[in-house]
Amino acid sequence: QAVRLRPEYGEAWYNLGLVLYQTGRFSDAATAYRHAARLKPDDVDVRINLGGALRQIDDLAGALLQLRMAARLAPNDAMARYSHGALLAERRQDKEAETELQAAVRIDPTYARAWHRLGTVQLRRGAAAAALASLQQAARLAPRQAAVQADLGRALGKQGQTAVALAAWRN
Repeated sequence: QAVRLRPEYGEAWYNLGLVLYQTGRFSDAATAYRHAARLKPDDVDVRINLGGALRQIDDLAGALLQLRMAARLAPNDAMARYSHGALLAERRQDKEAETELQAAVRIDPTYARAWHRLGTVQLRRGAAAAALASLQQAARLAPRQAAVQADLGRALGKQGQTAVALAAWRN
């Protein structure tokens, strides 16, 4: 109703995008977020959410563009840097992903998901010691996350700490 009454109101398009995304209508959400982005081009949350919706409909190039814009618009926003880094990691652009994820944890040292993703990227790049440190931090922040414990176990195994790795996997 709000977008019909005031189609120039970017916040209404953004809110519509949120509802559509939450109900699994990702293509429609992307359309709503595009309208919001046209009306609010410097809104970081709009760019992050548009990137997420585009990722859900497998428009990875479009998602990457939006998330890169979000990171550039707000270089000190941990979510913007994490979102960009996470998609880069998904695309196996590990060097750039590591830079973005390191920025995210510098901005917000309590961001467990960013520490976890950073550790998995470092592990994939062969930087086992750095990965272990990142994954240990993720495990301290999110001790009940099974994926964190599993990846911590992998990093410990790479460091030759088999007994400790087994304990992490059992957790």
